[in-house]
Amino acid sequence: MSLFWFNGLFAKTPPLTKLSSAYYERALSLPVNPNELKNKLVKPINAVELAQHYLLLSLADNYLVLPNSGLKNAERGLAELEGLTQPWLKHSLTLAKASAMDLMGQTSQAIPFANQAVKWAELNQRDQLLVDALSVRGMLHNTLLNSTGALIDLQRAYTLASIDDPFAAKGAIASSIAFV
Repeated sequence: MSLFWFNGLFAKTPPLTKLSSAYYERALSLPVNPNELKNKLVKPINAVELAQHYLLLSLADNYLVLPNSGLKNAERGLAELEGLTQPWLKHSLTLAKASAMDLMGQTSQAIPFANQAVKWAELNQRDQLLVDALSVRGMLHNTLLNSTGALIDLQRAYTLASIDDPFAAKGAIASSIAFV
């Protein structure tokens, strides 16, 4: 568990399994208006919040097709987690990094990051992260013209996704399948 300074005492920050509520609420605007999200982020008070901050910045940059900035923010978030036990957040950041790398034409180098996230999510039964990881890996396979790999991952993500998930809805995954 990670520790942070809180009111003069050390408090344990349990490993996250999703975005904290303050960041989740802001992330809802990501697909609709990534610039608005960047303007609404709160000032982080500890390393875990700062890593979430960088995750959302990276995702917004990737939506805006700013891969250099997306990669830089993902790496900043990962640096904040050094020495901390935050595997869900680490894998979420590596998926953002992989997406930025794909936009930069470094798709082959991004595949191992997606593979690690898929493996961890499967082992730890984190279905939402698994949907995200399969979606990212499917898109990476598609970029590499591996249609079979893309379809396998995207169809599995579609099967696991929920209809009302604001970040990985079945409709968005179905659109990705249509591009294969």
